Amino acid sequence: MVARDLCRFLLVGALLSVLGAATADVQPLQCVNGQELQQDGIFWSCQNFGTVLVRQNTTYYLTVDAASATYQQFDINITLTSLIGDADLIVGTPGATSNLASTRNVGQDIVFVYRTELAAGQYTIMVLGYALESQYELTVDLVETQRQLRPAAALALGQMMVTCCATDEDACTALKMGFPELQSEDPDMNPDFCAMHGNVCSRRVACIACNQHLAL
Repeated sequence: MVARDLCRFLLVGALLSVLGAATADVQPLQCVNGQELQQDGIFWSCQNFGTVLVRQNTTYYLTVDAASATYQQFDINITLTSLIGDADLIVGTPGATSNLASTRNVGQDIVFVYRTELAAGQYTIMVLGYALESQYELTVDLVETQRQLRPAAALALGQMMVTCCATDEDACTALKMGFPELQSEDPDMNPDFCAMHGNVCSRRVACIACNQHLAL
């Protein structure tokens, strides 16, 4: 199995070598929409529960139409929660030469597809068993509302850049390399942390996957 970190890219060849010996089970996504979801900025929400054995995988398919991709109508937020055991999340995107993966051994696995990178076609969502037997919950949200980080959290990150990162060119190297716009001297620059690669904001607009970019 590949190293277990959050949301890294896997080459297609490496992915196929992992799944080649696995037994696949294809299941439909169970999706709903409604007024309550729309009030929360969610276009469609899918929730599936399942069990997967080691070296087996359960596969789900999500189709994005051309109009949604062209007009960038939503983000795709895919969350895998291992209730018992440990399962990993791998997402194949239409026409891509690499795949998104989240293979944490604790907490939730999250893959976030930004609306600016939304592609028309079929997304392949695979839950891969890592433990002998894993029970999981898979949620797939199509998020219409663009999420911006809470002002308090954005202020805290901005202060960190000024007090910790800007004063030492050797500090916060991962953050600076990943998000050069944070170093802009333009006073009108207000970067959207929720739209930065690797960051994932919850429905309540709290950044729940930012820490990997804050290494000094």
